Amino acid sequence: MASTYVTRHTLLDRIRDPQDSEAWKDFIDFYKNYIYFIIRSMGIKPQDADDILQQVSLKLWKNLPTHLHDPKKGKFRSWVSTITKNTVLSYIKKQETQAQKLDQAKQKEELTYLDAIKLPEINKIAQQEWEVFITNTALENLEERFTPQAIEAFKRHISGQAADQSAAELGVYRDSIYKYISRVKVRFIEEIGYLREQMDI
Repeated sequence: MASTYVTRHTLLDRIRDPQDSEAWKDFIDFYKNYIYFIIRSMGIKPQDADDILQQVSLKLWKNLPTHLHDPKKGKFRSWVSTITKNTVLSYIKKQETQAQKLDQAKQKEELTYLDAIKLPEINKIAQQEWEVFITNTALENLEERFTPQAIEAFKRHISGQAADQSAAELGVYRDSIYKYISRVKVRFIEEIGYLREQMDI
């Protein structure tokens, strides 16, 4: 497991070196989904979310080499989420300005969309999306260790589906469902703990 992930502390040290392109790739590979989740949760359309993700990535690339992370002052992901929120705010202001140049019908449609974008308390939404992100990452990691059927049975279990229904839909005995759940659950808890320890800095 340790060989799969470099600790976030080590990565943050490496990423300050502008010549270490591999560190930047590792950083983006890990955080891009988390950033995207935050953007989409605000009500941003998928195509616009992709553009904003690129803008956030550029800002992080420019600021990370000089950013000094102090865990005592807050989580690193809180800094990332703040940059994300500020980028969304800049996007809204830019789009509102451009909307004034549109004809009345398109202008109304665009402004209605922009007004619907939610900018909730960033720390709250960042925490919610982080929990979802960590869970999804743990499940993805476990796909390398268990059969697709075992992973699917566990996903159905945590979504609240009854064992009898899972067994019928997956075409296996109910006892097999219980075995899948038991085995995956142990490793899932371990994986969640590892991810929190190594990455929630």
